[in-house]
Amino acid sequence: MSDFSFFSDYWFPNAVLPPAEGGTKRLLRSTKRKIKPSDNWQPDGPDRLKNQPPELTYRMLFYLTPEDLSRLGMCAKYLRGATNNEALWKAMCRLKYESFKHHPLNLLHPAGVYSPSTVLSTLSPAECKGILDRRGVPKNTWEQLCEEAEKEDATYEADLEELRSLVLTSEGDLWPTPEVMEGVEYGNKWKSSYVATILDLERTSITRQELISYEWFYVSHGRWSMRDEDVARVEFNTNGYRHGTKGWPMRQTWRVDRGGRVQVAGFPLHQTRRDANGGWIFGNGYVTYKSICGLWEAQGKKDDPPAEDE
Repeated sequence: MSDFSFFSDYWFPNAVLPPAEGGTKRLLRSTKRKIKPSDNWQPDGPDRLKNQPPELTYRMLFYLTPEDLSRLGMCAKYLRGATNNEALWKAMCRLKYESFKHHPLNLLHPAGVYSPSTVLSTLSPAECKGILDRRGVPKNTWEQLCEEAEKEDATYEADLEELRSLVLTSEGDLWPTPEVMEGVEYGNKWKSSYVATILDLERTSITRQELISYEWFYVSHGRWSMRDEDVARVEFNTNGYRHGTKGWPMRQTWRVDRGGRVQVAGFPLHQTRRDANGGWIFGNGYVTYKSICGLWEAQGKKDDPPAEDE
Protein backbone atom coordinates (compact mmCIF):
# COMPACT_ATOMS: atom_id res chain seq x y z
CA MET A 1 0.00 0.00 0.00
CA SER A 2 1.35 3.42 -0.94
CA ASP A 3 2.20 5.94 1.79
CA PHE A 4 -0.11 8.94 1.42
CA SER A 5 0.34 10.31 4.94
CA PHE A 6 1.65 13.62 3.57
CA PHE A 7 -1.86 14.39 2.28
CA SER A 8 -3.09 14.63 5.87
CA ASP A 9 -3.64 17.93 7.64
CA TYR A 10 -1.29 16.80 10.39
CA TRP A 11 2.44 16.29 10.47
CA PHE A 12 3.43 12.63 10.75
CA PRO A 13 6.72 12.05 12.65
CA ASN A 14 7.68 9.28 10.23
CA ALA A 15 7.07 11.39 7.13
CA VAL A 16 10.35 11.80 5.26
CA LEU A 17 10.85 14.53 2.68
CA PRO A 18 13.03 13.74 -0.34
CA PRO A 19 16.69 14.72 0.16
CA ALA A 20 17.84 18.03 -1.27
CA GLU A 21 20.21 17.73 -4.20
CA GLY A 22 22.36 19.96 -6.36
CA GLY A 23 21.39 23.62 -6.37
CA THR A 24 18.85 23.02 -3.59
CA LYS A 25 21.65 21.93 -1.24
CA ARG A 26 23.65 25.06 -2.04
CA LEU A 27 20.57 27.22 -1.49
CA LEU A 28 19.96 25.64 1.92
CA ARG A 29 23.59 26.18 2.94
CA SER A 30 23.49 29.83 1.84
CA THR A 31 20.39 30.55 3.94
CA LYS A 32 21.65 28.99 7.16
CA ARG A 33 22.32 31.31 10.08
CA LYS A 34 22.95 30.62 13.70
CA ILE A 35 20.00 31.68 15.82
CA LYS A 36 20.03 31.65 19.60
CA PRO A 37 16.87 30.46 21.37
CA SER A 38 16.41 33.96 22.81
CA ASP A 39 16.56 35.64 19.39
CA ASN A 40 13.30 37.04 18.09
CA TRP A 41 14.40 36.62 14.50
CA GLN A 42 12.34 37.85 11.58
CA PRO A 43 13.30 37.52 7.90
CA ASP A 44 14.74 40.65 6.30
CA GLY A 45 12.19 42.48 4.15
CA PRO A 46 8.51 41.62 3.61
CA ASP A 47 7.18 38.09 3.32
CA ARG A 48 6.67 38.25 -0.41
CA LEU A 49 4.69 35.04 -0.75
CA LYS A 50 2.31 35.98 2.04
CA ASN A 51 1.80 39.56 0.89
CA GLN A 52 1.41 38.99 -2.81
CA PRO A 53 -2.10 38.78 -4.38
CA PRO A 54 -3.84 35.44 -3.64
CA GLU A 55 -4.55 34.95 -7.35
CA LEU A 56 -0.81 34.95 -8.07
CA THR A 57 -0.09 32.56 -5.21
CA TYR A 58 -2.68 30.04 -6.42
CA ARG A 59 -1.42 30.44 -9.98
CA MET A 60 2.02 29.37 -8.77
CA LEU A 61 0.70 26.54 -6.60
CA PHE A 62 -1.31 25.15 -9.49
CA TYR A 63 1.92 24.10 -11.23
CA LEU A 64 2.95 21.87 -8.31
CA THR A 65 2.02 18.21 -8.12
CA PRO A 66 -0.57 17.24 -5.46
CA GLU A 67 2.15 15.45 -3.50
CA ASP A 68 4.40 18.55 -3.50
CA LEU A 69 1.42 20.73 -2.54
CA SER A 70 0.82 18.61 0.56
CA ARG A 71 4.48 18.67 1.54
CA LEU A 72 4.64 22.44 1.05
CA GLY A 73 1.69 22.83 3.43
CA MET A 74 3.84 21.36 6.22
CA CYS A 75 6.29 24.27 6.04
CA ALA A 76 4.21 27.10 7.52
CA LYS A 77 0.76 27.91 8.83
CA TYR A 78 0.09 30.32 5.98
CA LEU A 79 1.20 27.76 3.39
CA ARG A 80 -0.99 25.13 5.01
CA GLY A 81 -4.01 27.36 4.47
CA ALA A 82 -3.00 28.24 0.90
CA THR A 83 -2.34 24.64 -0.14
CA ASN A 84 -5.65 23.47 1.34
CA ASN A 85 -7.66 25.83 -0.86
CA GLU A 86 -10.77 23.99 -2.05
CA ALA A 87 -10.80 25.51 -5.54
CA LEU A 88 -7.15 24.50 -6.03
CA TRP A 89 -7.84 20.85 -5.16
CA LYS A 90 -10.99 20.81 -7.28
CA ALA A 91 -8.85 21.86 -10.24
CA MET A 92 -6.39 19.07 -9.37
CA CYS A 93 -9.25 16.56 -9.33
CA ARG A 94 -10.58 17.73 -12.68
CA LEU A 95 -7.15 17.30 -14.27
CA LYS A 96 -6.86 13.80 -12.81
CA TYR A 97 -10.41 12.73 -13.69
CA GLU A 98 -10.11 13.75 -17.34
CA SER A 99 -8.14 10.58 -18.06
CA PHE A 100 -10.13 8.35 -15.68
CA LYS A 101 -12.95 6.05 -16.63
CA HIS A 102 -16.14 5.94 -14.54
CA HIS A 103 -15.43 9.17 -12.68
CA PRO A 104 -17.33 12.32 -13.74
CA LEU A 105 -15.50 15.61 -13.35
CA ASN A 106 -18.12 17.20 -11.08
CA LEU A 107 -18.62 14.38 -8.54
CA LEU A 108 -16.74 13.61 -5.35
CA HIS A 109 -15.29 10.12 -5.00
CA PRO A 110 -17.59 7.84 -2.96
CA ALA A 111 -14.64 6.36 -1.01
CA GLY A 112 -13.55 9.76 0.32
CA VAL A 113 -13.55 10.59 4.02
CA TYR A 114 -15.95 13.50 4.58
CA SER A 115 -16.62 12.90 8.28
CA PRO A 116 -14.78 15.89 9.86
CA SER A 117 -17.38 18.56 10.63
CA THR A 118 -15.39 21.21 8.77
CA VAL A 119 -15.59 19.10 5.61
CA LEU A 120 -19.07 17.62 6.06
CA SER A 121 -20.61 21.07 6.46
CA THR A 122 -19.41 22.10 2.99
CA LEU A 123 -21.23 19.32 1.10
CA SER A 124 -24.05 20.58 -1.14
CA PRO A 125 -27.28 18.61 -1.82
CA ALA A 126 -25.98 17.64 -5.29
CA GLU A 127 -22.67 16.42 -3.84
CA CYS A 128 -24.47 14.39 -1.16
CA LYS A 129 -26.67 12.88 -3.86
CA GLY A 130 -23.65 11.87 -5.97
CA ILE A 131 -21.86 10.25 -3.02
CA LEU A 132 -24.91 8.35 -1.75
CA ASP A 133 -25.93 7.19 -5.22
CA ARG A 134 -22.47 5.85 -6.05
CA ARG A 135 -22.18 4.16 -2.67
CA GLY A 136 -25.34 2.24 -3.46
CA VAL A 137 -27.37 3.64 -0.56
CA PRO A 138 -31.07 2.86 -1.25
CA LYS A 139 -32.67 5.82 -3.00
CA ASN A 140 -35.79 5.71 -0.86
CA THR A 141 -33.68 6.89 2.10
CA TRP A 142 -32.31 10.07 0.49
CA GLU A 143 -34.05 10.93 -2.81
CA GLN A 144 -36.95 12.84 -1.22
CA LEU A 145 -34.57 14.59 1.19
CA CYS A 146 -32.42 15.72 -1.71
CA GLU A 147 -35.40 17.18 -3.57
CA GLU A 148 -36.49 19.09 -0.47
CA ALA A 149 -32.97 20.36 0.25
CA GLU A 150 -32.62 21.71 -3.29
CA LYS A 151 -35.76 23.85 -2.89
CA GLU A 152 -34.05 25.98 -0.21
CA ASP A 153 -37.31 26.53 1.67
CA ALA A 154 -37.93 26.77 5.41
CA THR A 155 -36.84 23.16 6.02
CA TYR A 156 -33.78 23.45 3.77
CA GLU A 157 -31.16 23.38 6.54
CA ALA A 158 -32.76 20.45 8.39
CA ASP A 159 -33.05 18.38 5.20
CA LEU A 160 -29.47 19.15 4.23
CA GLU A 161 -28.19 18.18 7.68
CA GLU A 162 -30.02 14.86 7.42
CA LEU A 163 -28.48 14.27 3.99
CA ARG A 164 -25.02 14.95 5.38
CA SER A 165 -25.63 12.58 8.28
CA LEU A 166 -26.45 9.83 5.74
CA VAL A 167 -23.12 10.52 4.03
CA LEU A 168 -21.42 10.22 7.42
CA THR A 169 -23.11 6.96 8.44
CA SER A 170 -22.55 5.29 5.06
CA GLU A 171 -18.77 5.81 5.02
CA GLY A 172 -17.01 2.49 4.42
CA ASP A 173 -20.33 0.64 4.36
CA LEU A 174 -21.35 -0.29 0.82
CA TRP A 175 -18.28 1.20 -0.85
CA PRO A 176 -14.92 0.21 0.72
CA THR A 177 -12.88 3.09 2.10
CA PRO A 178 -9.08 2.50 1.92
CA GLU A 179 -7.81 1.62 5.41
CA VAL A 180 -5.02 4.19 5.17
CA MET A 181 -7.68 6.95 4.96
CA GLU A 182 -9.55 5.91 8.09
CA GLY A 183 -8.97 8.20 11.06
CA VAL A 184 -7.14 10.79 8.95
CA GLU A 185 -8.58 14.27 8.46
CA TYR A 186 -8.14 16.19 5.23
CA GLY A 187 -8.35 19.92 4.67
CA ASN A 188 -11.29 19.91 2.27
CA LYS A 189 -13.66 17.62 0.38
CA TRP A 190 -11.81 17.77 -2.94
CA LYS A 191 -8.49 16.91 -1.34
CA SER A 192 -10.09 13.88 0.30
CA SER A 193 -11.67 12.95 -3.04
CA TYR A 194 -8.28 13.13 -4.79
CA VAL A 195 -6.59 10.85 -2.25
CA ALA A 196 -9.48 8.38 -2.43
CA THR A 197 -9.21 8.29 -6.23
CA ILE A 198 -5.51 7.40 -6.16
CA LEU A 199 -5.84 4.81 -3.40
CA ASP A 200 -8.92 3.24 -4.96
CA LEU A 201 -6.84 2.23 -8.00
CA GLU A 202 -5.16 -0.36 -5.78
CA ARG A 203 -8.50 -2.02 -5.02
CA THR A 204 -9.22 -5.18 -7.03
CA SER A 205 -12.40 -6.28 -5.24
CA ILE A 206 -15.35 -5.00 -7.24
CA THR A 207 -18.61 -4.05 -5.51
CA ARG A 208 -22.06 -5.22 -6.51
CA GLN A 209 -23.05 -1.61 -7.14
CA GLU A 210 -20.20 -1.11 -9.62
CA LEU A 211 -20.97 -4.33 -11.47
CA ILE A 212 -24.60 -3.30 -11.93
CA SER A 213 -23.84 0.30 -12.87
CA TYR A 214 -21.50 -0.39 -15.80
CA GLU A 215 -21.99 -1.84 -19.25
CA TRP A 216 -19.39 -4.44 -20.25
CA PHE A 217 -17.54 -5.68 -23.31
CA TYR A 218 -17.69 -9.48 -23.51
CA VAL A 219 -14.90 -11.62 -25.06
CA SER A 220 -15.23 -15.42 -25.33
CA HIS A 221 -12.26 -17.83 -25.58
CA GLY A 222 -9.84 -15.06 -26.54
CA ARG A 223 -11.82 -14.16 -29.66
CA TRP A 224 -14.43 -11.50 -30.16
CA SER A 225 -17.99 -12.70 -29.66
CA MET A 226 -19.78 -11.13 -32.61
CA ARG A 227 -23.41 -10.72 -33.52
CA ASP A 228 -24.55 -8.48 -36.37
CA GLU A 229 -20.92 -7.40 -36.81
CA ASP A 230 -20.86 -5.75 -33.38
CA VAL A 231 -18.86 -6.58 -30.26
CA ALA A 232 -21.07 -8.26 -27.68
CA ARG A 233 -22.04 -6.10 -24.71
CA VAL A 234 -23.57 -7.34 -21.48
CA GLU A 235 -25.24 -5.91 -18.40
CA PHE A 236 -25.53 -7.28 -14.86
CA ASN A 237 -29.04 -6.63 -13.57
CA THR A 238 -30.23 -6.11 -10.01
CA ASN A 239 -32.37 -9.26 -10.28
CA GLY A 240 -29.21 -11.39 -10.33
CA TYR A 241 -29.10 -12.12 -14.07
CA ARG A 242 -26.53 -11.17 -16.70
CA HIS A 243 -27.73 -10.71 -20.27
CA GLY A 244 -26.46 -9.46 -23.63
CA THR A 245 -27.77 -6.07 -24.71
CA LYS A 246 -28.64 -7.54 -28.13
CA GLY A 247 -29.91 -10.91 -26.94
CA TRP A 248 -26.54 -12.64 -26.84
CA PRO A 249 -24.77 -14.01 -24.83
CA MET A 250 -27.56 -15.92 -23.18
CA ARG A 251 -29.16 -14.92 -19.88
CA GLN A 252 -27.34 -16.39 -16.84
CA THR A 253 -27.19 -15.84 -13.09
CA TRP A 254 -24.34 -14.00 -11.40
CA ARG A 255 -23.02 -13.20 -7.92
CA VAL A 256 -20.17 -11.34 -6.20
CA ASP A 257 -18.42 -13.24 -3.41
CA ARG A 258 -17.01 -11.73 -0.21
CA GLY A 259 -13.64 -11.21 -1.85
CA GLY A 260 -15.15 -9.03 -4.57
CA ARG A 261 -14.81 -11.70 -7.29
CA VAL A 262 -17.53 -12.31 -9.87
CA GLN A 263 -19.03 -15.68 -10.76
CA VAL A 264 -21.44 -16.25 -13.64
CA ALA A 265 -23.67 -19.35 -13.42
CA GLY A 266 -21.54 -22.35 -12.39
CA PHE A 267 -18.40 -21.25 -14.24
CA PRO A 268 -15.07 -20.64 -12.45
CA LEU A 269 -14.62 -17.41 -10.50
CA HIS A 270 -13.24 -14.43 -12.43
CA GLN A 271 -9.97 -12.78 -11.40
CA THR A 272 -10.36 -9.00 -11.23
CA ARG A 273 -7.85 -6.26 -12.04
CA ARG A 274 -7.76 -2.56 -12.95
CA ASP A 275 -6.55 -0.91 -16.11
CA ALA A 276 -4.50 2.29 -16.20
CA ASN A 277 -7.51 4.63 -16.45
CA GLY A 278 -9.34 3.13 -13.49
CA GLY A 279 -11.61 0.77 -15.45
CA TRP A 280 -12.29 -2.86 -14.57
CA ILE A 281 -11.23 -6.08 -16.30
CA PHE A 282 -12.07 -9.56 -15.06
CA GLY A 283 -11.93 -13.02 -16.57
CA ASN A 284 -11.45 -16.73 -15.88
CA GLY A 285 -9.55 -18.01 -18.90
CA TYR A 286 -12.74 -18.72 -20.83
CA VAL A 287 -14.28 -15.25 -21.03
CA THR A 288 -13.13 -11.69 -20.33
CA TYR A 289 -15.19 -8.63 -19.39
CA LYS A 290 -14.10 -5.00 -19.63
CA SER A 291 -16.11 -2.10 -18.22
CA ILE A 292 -17.37 0.44 -20.74
CA CYS A 293 -19.47 3.21 -19.22
CA GLY A 294 -21.54 3.87 -16.13
CA LEU A 295 -24.75 5.55 -15.08
CA TRP A 296 -22.90 8.70 -13.96
CA GLU A 297 -20.87 9.26 -17.12
CA ALA A 298 -21.56 11.70 -19.92
CA GLN A 299 -23.93 10.46 -22.59
CA GLY A 300 -22.34 9.71 -25.94
CA LYS A 301 -18.91 8.92 -24.50
CA LYS A 302 -17.42 6.04 -26.48
CA ASP A 303 -14.98 3.36 -25.38
CA ASP A 304 -12.65 1.43 -27.63
CA PRO A 305 -12.87 -2.37 -27.42
CA PRO A 306 -10.10 -3.96 -25.32
CA ALA A 307 -7.12 -5.52 -27.01
CA GLU A 308 -7.34 -9.27 -27.59
CA ASP A 309 -4.59 -10.00 -25.07
CA GLU A 310 -6.89 -8.66 -22.34
